[in-house]
Amino acid sequence: MGLNKSALMALFLMAVALPSFIAAGFFQTSFTQTGDAVKLNLPTSSVIDYEVTDEVKSALIQNGVTILKFTYSLSCSECFQVRSFLESLVESQGRQLLLEEVVGSSPLPELTVSSYYGEQTIVNLDQNEILKTTCALMIQPPIQCVSYSIPDDVSNVNQTQ
Repeated sequence: MGLNKSALMALFLMAVALPSFIAAGFFQTSFTQTGDAVKLNLPTSSVIDYEVTDEVKSALIQNGVTILKFTYSLSCSECFQVRSFLESLVESQGRQLLLEEVVGSSPLPELTVSSYYGEQTIVNLDQNEILKTTCALMIQPPIQCVSYSIPDDVSNVNQTQ
């Protein structure tokens, strides 16, 4: 009779456990399906030639990506150098930076840097200003950014004592 008691106990436990497994599977699939309802097309490259949608921009920023949107016209003569500098900057930082190269109609180029910390537009596109703004807005700035976070009056102090 001991075997029958063990078999009955096993059947009872299976009868109790089975509905909970079914319920867990149901809840997981129903939540997964609603979460997948909005599939985002995230860029696979760090340099793209289009502007991402607001939803993609928000998702990227929430994941720690800093977005650099470079808007320029094809008639801009100095834009090739700025674009080349931005591309090398983005490539050197892995997936932390995304560069959107957008051809616009305005004769003046501009760079908009967007991150979790905010958004800033630069119209004076010299390398120091680009680095200073990008470093200030990056979630995890590289070690090279240390020189851009030191106030000017402190970095010019004579260190002879």
